[in-house]
Amino acid sequence: MRQRERIYTLIVGDYKTGNGLLIEKLQLTFDVSKTADNKNNNGNSASIEIYNLNPTQRAMLEDNQYIEATLSVGYRDIGTRVLVTGNVTEVVTRKAGDDYITQLTMGEGYTDLNHTKLKSVVSAGSTVGQVLEAIRKEMPSVSRGAITGTNLNNPVVSGWRLSGTPREALKKLCEAYGLEYNITGNVLNTTDVNGSFTTDTVNCPVLNIGTGLLETPFHILQQASKSKKDRRRRRGVQFKALLNPLIIPGAIVKIESTTITGFYRVNAARFAGDFRGNDWTVECTCSEIEADELRT
Repeated sequence: MRQRERIYTLIVGDYKTGNGLLIEKLQLTFDVSKTADNKNNNGNSASIEIYNLNPTQRAMLEDNQYIEATLSVGYRDIGTRVLVTGNVTEVVTRKAGDDYITQLTMGEGYTDLNHTKLKSVVSAGSTVGQVLEAIRKEMPSVSRGAITGTNLNNPVVSGWRLSGTPREALKKLCEAYGLEYNITGNVLNTTDVNGSFTTDTVNCPVLNIGTGLLETPFHILQQASKSKKDRRRRRGVQFKALLNPLIIPGAIVKIESTTITGFYRVNAARFAGDFRGNDWTVECTCSEIEADELRT
């Protein structure tokens, strides 16, 4: 994959009708954090700073609470891919020297996760997977992705009451049945604890010196406080690479370096970008994947 001449597209709202923006050339920075398990945090989030919007554009952003936004990034040779899409939860503009800098704070699936109230019961005998799908259907902007997990076919013998918000319901269900979930790109994925929602070793991102691997990856111990029998306690790897939006927490990557080679499950990723500066990178923490968990 060639990685030259960075490019981006930021779409906020519906720019075709005049109630939104299409931004591609202004100076822009971003910081995007994603994890494979959203149940113990506020989900995937992003902070985007746009330089020198005009007063009308700034007013439009400030007047549209929870407006949808999508940031796509990439390189001139290969085009862009969606890095983050969700709802803008806060808009703040500050002046720094001669620049007006507008900061957008975003959450993936934010309004669907937090503003919907659930009031229903999934009937007795339904499976965990059916309960999961019932929750997802209450989130109209969220599509079904890779729903995996060894307990998905287990029956909920007495039924399952859906109450509170979808975020609360997903957390409760996943904790009860040993699952992790994440919403990235408005797609819901689930796995077993420390599992991967894809086992494809052929099409996964490959990180080496020719595809953007920076510095030298190094080993870490994931969930070191857990017992040796706990599935969450595994040897892991931390690495830094040129920005690649195909790296998705909960999926696998292949690392090829002089010290470490193998397949790893991405646990967390932080993407940092500065359109006219130095940053255009991703830093990841990963955990080891067992051979019998992979498909070749």
